[in-house]
Amino acid sequence: MSEIQGLIEERNAQVLAITDENREKGDDSNPILYAEQGPNRFALMSLFFTDTDGVQIQEDIEEREIAVKFFTDTEEIELTEGALYSWALDFYKNNY
Repeated sequence: MSEIQGLIEERNAQVLAITDENREKGDDSNPILYAEQGPNRFALMSLFFTDTDGVQIQEDIEEREIAVKFFTDTEEIELTEGALYSWALDFYKNNY
């Protein structure tokens, strides 16, 4: 078993071990509860035009920076200007 598979199995067991009592106590010793209660640094939105292309908008909440990437099944490129960039940024700001 690979290292990542072992970690996934461990996280699966931790999800199953959560009880309502753990949540009510705010017990963050379980990594799953810690993740639920901890701060999230990134907000992410993906918009698909077809099954093979779309845009991904990622905001670094801490730095207050937003990146827009156009992607296909094989490539991605960061957009910094243009109609598609403006549309994606506006859509994100109005819908996230």
